[in-house]
Amino acid sequence: MLLLWLLLLEALLLWLLLLWLLLLEALLLWLLLLWLLLLEALLLWLLLLGFSLLLLWLLLRLGLLLVLLFVLSWLSLLSAHG
Repeated sequence: MLLLWLLLLEALLLWLLLLWLLLLEALLLWLLLLWLLLLEALLLWLLLLGFSLLLLWLLLRLGLLLVLLFVLSWLSLLSAHG
């Protein structure tokens, strides 16, 4: 009977861990989307102000590098704990 309770407890804890990871992933993806929308708004604002296309290209590449760095660090964090 004790073994059954331990198995049920383990299943509950694993389910809670999965739920927490899904919520964390949703939050991180929402923050990433918000950041990308803000970056796009900034680039459009700079374009409307008449900045050169080279500056816009450099800002876009910087933004994409930051996104890549964020995603890679998030994946390494998940692989370290997983």
